[in-house]
Amino acid sequence: MMIYLFILMCYFDNFSLGAWVYLALHGNYGLIWFLKDRTFPDPGFCRDATLMSALFPFPVVLIPYYFIGYWMMSGGELQRNPSGERIFVAIQLYCLGVVFMVLTDA
Repeated sequence: MMIYLFILMCYFDNFSLGAWVYLALHGNYGLIWFLKDRTFPDPGFCRDATLMSALFPFPVVLIPYYFIGYWMMSGGELQRNPSGERIFVAIQLYCLGVVFMVLTDA
């Protein structure tokens, strides 16, 4: 996701505060998830997947998730210059999300 978002930043020439915050939060979350998975993997992810469980996430979760990044990087003034309060709430939710993500497999 981090590479995809940075490519979108370059494509749309969007190096605003909002773009950097979005890139940092989403990219860093992916790196932390990867490190957690390597350190203490989830046994549920080690099982064989059915065809539907392998294909279902793409149209339902992943494509909309990538569209949100596209929307953010191509967006207008509100996305490019978020308020201090919006950045504060985003970082607070990010920190709580990281803690809960790590604790679920601990």
